[in-house]
Amino acid sequence: MKLLVLANLGKPETLAALPRVAEAARTLGIALAAPPETARRLSCESAPLPVSASAEADPQAAPLREGGGPGGAGGSTPCIADAALVLGGDGSVLHAVGELDGADIPIVAVNTGTLGYMACAGADRLDEVLRALRDGELVEEERRMLRAEINTRSTRGEYLTRSTRGENLTRSSRSTRSECPTRRGEAGVPTCAAAPSRGCAEGRAFHALNDIVVTRADTGRILSLDLAIDGTPVTSYLCDGLIVATPTGSTAYSLSAGGPILSPRTHAFVVSVICPHSLSSRPLVLPDSAELEIRVRRAAVTPLVSADGQRDAPLPADSVLRITRSERIVRLLRFPERDDYSVLRQKLGWSGSVV
Repeated sequence: MKLLVLANLGKPETLAALPRVAEAARTLGIALAAPPETARRLSCESAPLPVSASAEADPQAAPLREGGGPGGAGGSTPCIADAALVLGGDGSVLHAVGELDGADIPIVAVNTGTLGYMACAGADRLDEVLRALRDGELVEEERRMLRAEINTRSTRGEYLTRSTRGENLTRSSRSTRSECPTRRGEAGVPTCAAAPSRGCAEGRAFHALNDIVVTRADTGRILSLDLAIDGTPVTSYLCDGLIVATPTGSTAYSLSAGGPILSPRTHAFVVSVICPHSLSSRPLVLPDSAELEIRVRRAAVTPLVSADGQRDAPLPADSVLRITRSERIVRLLRFPERDDYSVLRQKLGWSGSVV
C-alpha cells in the first residue's frame, strides 16, 4: 500500500516521530510519499500539494482505486495514495483536509499535538497504527462538511433588508451590486483590498470540516449580521461574529462560544453567536438540509469569512454568505474500540464529582 504523510514540522514531537514512521514503513512494506520537506526527512517520494492541483498538473497520474473525487462520489480527482497519515493535532487534520482538497483518501491521524479529538491514537501507538492500517483493522467514520459561497445576491435574487424603523425583517429586490473593496496597486491598477493575491472571493466556494466563521477584523467594533434559514428571515444579531459548525466542529470554536456538543453521526448544523449584545441570543441546532444566508448589515471594517481557520476571504457589506451541506465527506480511520464519549470524558475532564 501507499501512504501519504502530512506532518506538522513545527512540532518537536512530530520531528521525533518521523524516523519511526520511516522505519515502520520499511518493516511493514508500506510505500511513502510526502510534501517536499517531509519527503526529504523521510527519504521518500515527493508529492506536491494540494492533491487536486498536482493531479491537474499530471493528468497521467492513475488513481489507486476507483471512484476518486469528493467524498468518493465518482469525481475526477485521482487518488495518489491509499491513505493519508497526519502527524500533528486537530489543526493539522484540518490543514490536511484542505490540502487533500476533496480527494477520496481516508485520513488516519496520530496525535503529536494537544487535544487530538480526531486522532486515531497518540504517538506512543504509532507502530500499532501503521500495522493495523496495513492489515485493514481500522474502521472508517464519515464526517460531513460545510460548503460556503459569497454572492452579491441571495439564492432568491433578493437582499435581506430591515424596515427603516427596524421592527421587522423583510425582503426586497435590489439591482445595485455591491463591489468587493479595492485598493490601488502598482501603476494604479485596482486590486482586491482584503485578499489581493487571490482576487475577490465572490462566487468562490469554501469547504470546511469544522466550521465556517464570520468575524470582525482589526477593530473592536461590533457587527450587525442578518440570518435567514431556507429563505426565511430569522433575526439580526449584534455580536462579534457567527459560527456555523458541523457535528465535528461542535467541540471546537462553537463549544467555546457556548454551543452544544453534537454526536459526529448527527445530521445537523449548529449556529453559535460570538459575544452577542443580547441575553436572549442562544445557539440554534438545524438539520443539515437547511440553507443558511448571512449578510453584513453594518461593520466598521469589512468582516472576514474563515473556513476551519485555514482559509479566509472578505465579506463585503450587502453581499450574502450562503452555507449548505457540502457534497464532500471526510473519512477518518480509527481503532474499533475507540468511541466518541471516552474521548470527551478524557479531553474535557468529565467526572461525576466536582472534587
